[in-house]
Amino acid sequence: MFKGYCFPVPGDGEWHTPAVMLNDAEEVFRYTQLQSKLFREVRVVDGDDFIVVQMIDQQYTFPEEWKKFNRVREDNENGNKIQSINLAEFQKPQGSCS
Repeated sequence: MFKGYCFPVPGDGEWHTPAVMLNDAEEVFRYTQLQSKLFREVRVVDGDDFIVVQMIDQQYTFPEEWKKFNRVREDNENGNKIQSINLAEFQKPQGSCS
């Protein structure tokens, strides 16, 4: 069991959303993908409150293995960077997020 939190300001532990309970790695992946579009930092912790997944500005920063899901391309019209993930490349971790 994992808990997900969202922070409007990265590194600011003062305010975050209430915990969302997440059951497995697939739920963690979907949660981080969705919430990273709304919040600048998304953290997922284990039962001991250790960070197991972290995203800042729509990029996975932890764990190292999940950084492979960071795909950035330039939007030619206005120069914005857009993250795109090919879900066919996503191999669901077995049993845990770490």
